[in-house]
Amino acid sequence: MNELPNNMNHLWATIILEELYRQGVKTICIAPGSRSTPLTWAAAEHSNLETVVHIDERGLGFHALGIAKASESPVAIICTSGSAVANLLPAVVEASMTHQPLILLSADRPPELIDCGANQAIKQPGIFGEYVRYTTNLPCPLIDESPEELLLTLGTAYRHATNTNPGPVHINCPLREPLTPDGDGTNVEAYLAPLSDWQETSTPHTSADTSLIQAQDDIELFLDACKATRGLLIVGQIHTAQEWIHVETLAAQLKWPVIADIATPFRLSGILDHFVAYADQLLHTKNRDLLAEAETIIHIGGALVSKRIQAYIEAQAPKPYLRITPSVVLMDPGHCATQHLIMSSLNFMDFSMIESNIDTDWCSSLVTASNTIGSFFAGHFCTNTLTEPDIIRAVTQTEAPAVFFGNSMPIRDADMYGAPDGYVAKVYANRGASGIDGNIATIAGIAHAEGQITAVLGDLAALHDLNSLALLRVNKVILIIINNAGGGIFSFLPIAKYNKHVEPYFNTPHTLTFDNAAAMYNIVYERPVTLSEFQAAYEEALACGTSTIIEVNTNRYENVRYHRELESILIDYINGVDA
Repeated sequence: MNELPNNMNHLWATIILEELYRQGVKTICIAPGSRSTPLTWAAAEHSNLETVVHIDERGLGFHALGIAKASESPVAIICTSGSAVANLLPAVVEASMTHQPLILLSADRPPELIDCGANQAIKQPGIFGEYVRYTTNLPCPLIDESPEELLLTLGTAYRHATNTNPGPVHINCPLREPLTPDGDGTNVEAYLAPLSDWQETSTPHTSADTSLIQAQDDIELFLDACKATRGLLIVGQIHTAQEWIHVETLAAQLKWPVIADIATPFRLSGILDHFVAYADQLLHTKNRDLLAEAETIIHIGGALVSKRIQAYIEAQAPKPYLRITPSVVLMDPGHCATQHLIMSSLNFMDFSMIESNIDTDWCSSLVTASNTIGSFFAGHFCTNTLTEPDIIRAVTQTEAPAVFFGNSMPIRDADMYGAPDGYVAKVYANRGASGIDGNIATIAGIAHAEGQITAVLGDLAALHDLNSLALLRVNKVILIIINNAGGGIFSFLPIAKYNKHVEPYFNTPHTLTFDNAAAMYNIVYERPVTLSEFQAAYEEALACGTSTIIEVNTNRYENVRYHRELESILIDYINGVDA
């Protein structure tokens, strides 16, 4: 391990960072601050830890979230005291709801400086409420505080961050001055004498098996459900490559029709013969009755973007509905699950035991109905207009290593109109709390781990996270901003018919563009006005070695009209097939 400082604050910080590294943390995201000096210094001094610095704690939290998503590894965050800690809450909420392991190391004032008017001192313990899996308030570093207890606490925190219900944990670190690394007379050898074995190895002080073995009765019930002749497999967001391998294996063995959320590799991959790509659209055509004939539904992974598909699931009750989730949390807003399994139980399941008795005619009819919708879209999205659905089609029909869809309209358009042609390798989204905050920072974090990513955001999401454009200077991001001068999704909601207050209070109109923001951060900027110009700008950005902002200006009211017109034309087209 690295050289140990003869300074109590810095010694504890060094132990903390070393043990987290041994447990599995490889990246530390840091926001500048004074009270956190020992923690920051220890991270910077550690020869094996990667460090990332960002000035904005809110953006930093989401950046760490993006790195954790793409790397499938826990990421630690260091911040100073006061409102800096509070600014992490939005990212903590998202990480909690999407089961991403973040380890929050917040520096704090010592107890004697709390509740006495001291500067930058707030009550930090418990600040994240129920959105962290574990929280602890360390004592101030003192010679009579046990180093073994510190290591045990770190092991407990790490275990909670990475177990069968992974998520963020909070380690609050009160520190007294001085905060500099100058020697303070600490006898390092004497203090660490109980940790002689730990010092001589590179292994964690404590470790634990966090796997979960599902009860045999549950597995037998699952296998029995798989015997249905008209079974439907619905796939929500999957968080790890290992889980995805199990889902692919299950889908191949079942041979059931598959409906996949946009935040899964299935939706845009085109790898399954029995894939119902346009289920959302199918549900408002005459072929929706085919889906009603399902006898059993297995829903695996996270929640769904499509309200139509969620409403369909609820309408099928009381038919068997098996919910397989990434954690012990049951994601079932319709309250209709008849059985609940934890995703990790699939690790212990022999899929060759599944007896597939699928009604091939029914399955083929569903796939054909979906493909008919796909044929309609293939013919419709070929003009040189530049609507919001056209942008999504162009992105999903261009070869890209990864794409992030922002909340509100981009991810909904992608779910409804995205082309399942296999051009997009991975899909990301922040679908835990489904907010528009921190999107650019998350995207940059994914790019940090992936190497390159395309992102499609609305203008308000981009404005919400302008500080994080600084992260695009060191991470390759193609940021496509659909600027319809306000909150476009509100024009689709029931409130839209009440004109009196909708425009100023919901749509929040503005006249801003992003060219000056791009110039401020020295990012390449393009503003195409036709579909062909957009495609050319996008392909050039993919080939370029730096980040690019592509801004597309659309009209909110025209966008609503176009969506409704497209829906009407599609229904007439489908109803006319084999009429």
